Amino acid sequence: MLDFYALEDLLTPEEKEVQKAARRFLEKEALPHIRDWWEEGVFPTHLIPRFAELGFLGPTLPPEYGGAGVSSAAYGLIAYELERVDSGLRSFVSVQSSLVMYPIYAYGSEAQKREFLPKLARGELVGCFGLTEPDGGSDPEGNMKTRARREGDTWVLQGSKMWITNGNLAHIAIIWAKDEEGRVLGFIVPTDTPGFQAREVKHKMSLRASVTSELILDGVRVPEALRLPKAELQPPFPASPRPASASPGGSWGPWRRSTGKRWSSPKAAPPLARPSQKSSWCRPSWRRCWPGTRRGFSWPGGWPGSRTRGSSPRPRSPWPSGRTSG
Repeated sequence: MLDFYALEDLLTPEEKEVQKAARRFLEKEALPHIRDWWEEGVFPTHLIPRFAELGFLGPTLPPEYGGAGVSSAAYGLIAYELERVDSGLRSFVSVQSSLVMYPIYAYGSEAQKREFLPKLARGELVGCFGLTEPDGGSDPEGNMKTRARREGDTWVLQGSKMWITNGNLAHIAIIWAKDEEGRVLGFIVPTDTPGFQAREVKHKMSLRASVTSELILDGVRVPEALRLPKAELQPPFPASPRPASASPGGSWGPWRRSTGKRWSSPKAAPPLARPSQKSSWCRPSWRRCWPGTRRGFSWPGGWPGSRTRGSSPRPRSPWPSGRTSG
């Protein structure tokens, strides 16, 4: 594996072993078969118990809740190895771990954590995450149409979600909906609840070895005990924090924090770890930036909407010794 920035040197022995174990397992059990799974458009459900045995599900959570208690870097390496085989495998694990188990751990009650997290970690339960909607995407502030209406100790959910990974596999769904006051609330919804329906999306051109679904919530009644008590977004909604992985420079922060690495000076750090590298300089998605530079790709005639046309500088090559990509 090419490692231009010597990232492997920042890993602990435990993290390296996690990556090696994940690669050995996936090269034996998944890589020889992924072409057939992709062509048939099926997810290998028989691997779910194996993922659990290897600690792939909720790996950063404390052992008392079923997690392996490993670092964020180790979790990233597991995701790296899964993605190396197929994005569908990585999608299953990251949705189960980051979008189902983590919200319950971070925003759920102690009773909810004890009830659901160990079963999710063992693969006995599969979860999905219902935020994205058919008309408004993942926009809880302006376009969320799914509604939650309070009736005594019960909430009635009405709406739909789209492009939901694991939807037809899931035993529970983390559903986000607006109440009558405009607050966005989170709910743990068993998928066998009356009024809940999952429709699998077929004939996809990508993520074929992954289950993608539309979720229909037609008068789904959820008890107050299954509402995530610490998950409440009230209007006016605060600006969403930019994901650290949204730009090459910003992605280094979590890695450095999880490994505990520090350098004597900015120049002693690898390029991506230098303080000057912040996620804010890669604002629009079309203004891509190379690692180690604040400059973006040149846009013919200047950036759209820029005052000075043709002023965008040429970026430095990200490759050592001036190499360019082929």
